[in-house]
Amino acid sequence: MHRATVFRWVKRDPYFAAAFNAWKLEMRDSAQVRLLKLADKAVDVVEKALDRGDEKVAMKMLRQLQVMRRANVGATDGETIKVEMDLREKHCNLSHVPAAARGALRLDFGARIAECRGG
Repeated sequence: MHRATVFRWVKRDPYFAAAFNAWKLEMRDSAQVRLLKLADKAVDVVEKALDRGDEKVAMKMLRQLQVMRRANVGATDGETIKVEMDLREKHCNLSHVPAAARGALRLDFGARIAECRGG
């Protein structure tokens, strides 16, 4: 069966679309289970390479795990997050405001965020 036929059926038949989506979900879940089973083997391979002193593998692994850079952690205070969300919302709605005025508004919101953080 040609894939164009499948996609035509998906667009026209809600029951076929539902079955197709269920099949895709099942395939994704199956692939995830298989990959999780392979994770132990992958860790064993990396461990053996590290035991051999393979610096390239060690450095690649550290980079991939992002161990070598600080994690970007957001605020943990609800009020600070609310102010930041307000700032983002206001920033998105500033397209009609002249550039000079936008800068002043950003400074005002920046001061409010610093105030919430105790700075």
